[in-house]
Amino acid sequence: MTRILAFDTSGPYCAACVTADGAVLALREQPMQKGQAEHLMPMVQDVLSTAALDWGDLDAIAVGTGPGNFTGIRISVAAARGLALAARCPAIGISILEAHAAGVAGQTTIALEARRAQVFVQDFENGAATAPPRIAAQQEAEAAGHVIRPNTTAPITAIARVAARRIGADNPRPTPLYVRAPDAEMSRHPVPRILP
Repeated sequence: MTRILAFDTSGPYCAACVTADGAVLALREQPMQKGQAEHLMPMVQDVLSTAALDWGDLDAIAVGTGPGNFTGIRISVAAARGLALAARCPAIGISILEAHAAGVAGQTTIALEARRAQVFVQDFENGAATAPPRIAAQQEAEAAGHVIRPNTTAPITAIARVAARRIGADNPRPTPLYVRAPDAEMSRHPVPRILP
């Protein structure tokens, strides 16, 4: 039996689930604009307890890697890497766009709200990416007939399903998927001199 803990905080939510051979044993999801760092670990412990599993029972930890909220992505990716190390199981990163495309037959384009009248867009064929993710204007995506999926809930069970197919493969450690450049900029002012 393959048991997977999956969680994601890349959007305005905190979500976690536990699956066993594809069946959902426990699922929690809570919308939130901020506070994911404080809610993630209690939620993870709650789904493990509900599923009557302990850390040593897990075959993998799956995590949503974005694109999405810069801080939220870093929270869940860092947590997954640390927890997987402690639980001695692999951590598998799954992009939110790929999770939405999972199980969709044929060619499809997934477009996910990115705020600022933009969307994260990626093309897939039978669930496999055929191009890297990109940013597009929402009007452009709608005019091209792309599916617009609001970024209000996590495809958390899809993240677990995709990760289950990757157990045993040579998976790199999860890393944040950033499509848009960060808003923060380096200061243009000279660095102050520190006196000895």
